[in-house]
Amino acid sequence: MGRGQTGVAAEVAHAMTKQASAPASTFPKPVLMSFQPEWADSVLRKGTQFELRRSRCGCQTGTKVLVYTSGKVKAITGAFTVGRVLSGSLDDLYAQVAGKCGVDASGFYGYLQGLETAYAIEVLDPRLTKPVELGYEDNGKRVRGPMSFQYLDVDNSRHVEIWNKVRASFIA
Repeated sequence: MGRGQTGVAAEVAHAMTKQASAPASTFPKPVLMSFQPEWADSVLRKGTQFELRRSRCGCQTGTKVLVYTSGKVKAITGAFTVGRVLSGSLDDLYAQVAGKCGVDASGFYGYLQGLETAYAIEVLDPRLTKPVELGYEDNGKRVRGPMSFQYLDVDNSRHVEIWNKVRASFIA
């Protein structure tokens, strides 16, 4: 682990190496997950303990999540480790995350309206980074962030480059 790095920063420093050396079924792939600016801020700065999702992204306990902030920011602005991944009916899920998900009951039910099953990802050890852009394609166009999430892979040189940039950008 890098000198002076702790928590997610140290884990990010070695996540790609672990993924490369472990059987695919034993180590969860890191995830680049999109957030609107207000929700990225809520998770990274305001102590939101659960991120609500309309669909399951495949995250499991221990998955490293890079927070891609959409909108005008268009950059990775932090990271966290996934704790529990909860799922259930809206009423059951709300009973578990009320007061811990950054929205009141009206916001919760409004966002997840129409779903039979909703998901909440527990946010552990949120860390800020200096903004890290995803880079540019060979044709000069800016690489777009994922619509919801994208798994990162050691066999993809752009993904490895992103991890290396994020590792160097954590704010103490």
